[in-house]
Amino acid sequence: EHKEEHEEQQVQESGERSEQQGRQGRQGGEEAAWDAPSSAVMQYAAAALSRGEILGWVHGRAEVGARALGHRSILANPALREMHSKVNTVKQREQWRPLAPSVLADHAEQWFEGLPPGGSPYMQITAQVREEAQGRVPAITHVDGSARLQTVTPEDSPIYYALIAAFMALAGIPMVMNTSFNLNRMPIVESPRDALACFLEADEALSLLILHGRVLRRRPFPEGDALHTAVPTQQRSFVSRCMASSSGEALRA
Repeated sequence: EHKEEHEEQQVQESGERSEQQGRQGRQGGEEAAWDAPSSAVMQYAAAALSRGEILGWVHGRAEVGARALGHRSILANPALREMHSKVNTVKQREQWRPLAPSVLADHAEQWFEGLPPGGSPYMQITAQVREEAQGRVPAITHVDGSARLQTVTPEDSPIYYALIAAFMALAGIPMVMNTSFNLNRMPIVESPRDALACFLEADEALSLLILHGRVLRRRPFPEGDALHTAVPTQQRSFVSRCMASSSGEALRA
């Protein structure tokens, strides 16, 4: 428990530094990846995936197209068979629906066969998972042994590539399960507001949100004695804005 608290403190401090650098970049008019997760955040996300957490991943500009390609995604560990059922439950989808992998392009041939020379950068191509690999990534292997995969390169998506590489260093698998960040009858999230609303509405199995380099973790609601002893905290400015008389007239502190 103390180790996890220490890790979260390191991640928070790292995120604050990233945010300060981002503000400086935006003020300077730079197009740099101001919301790029720090190395601590990347390692934290990779470790969460490796131990079986499902996370929302929002980075950079929004995507347009048929597939989520690592900017507005729900990610999970493809080596855990139960992730197929859990992610479909989070997405409020039928359980028969397949889920796709995002794989490091330079490792794709070792895990899939029948790929064209240019790979599958837009997750539009279905290939066969090599027979010897199917048991290692059951969550993304369809009943016929196929998978509609995305190949990821450091040139096209350096941050997403680095996350998958960090996961590979822990789990030994060069891919993550990737599906669009949305629920049933909901468009893919675009803004931070969209991402937070979707995250809070989703099943609690979606336990972590990496939002433009910042870590947000779902916390259990207090129960029993903890509920009675819990002390809510609010920012003073928030309280002053919300004070009102019995007739609804706004009051200011």
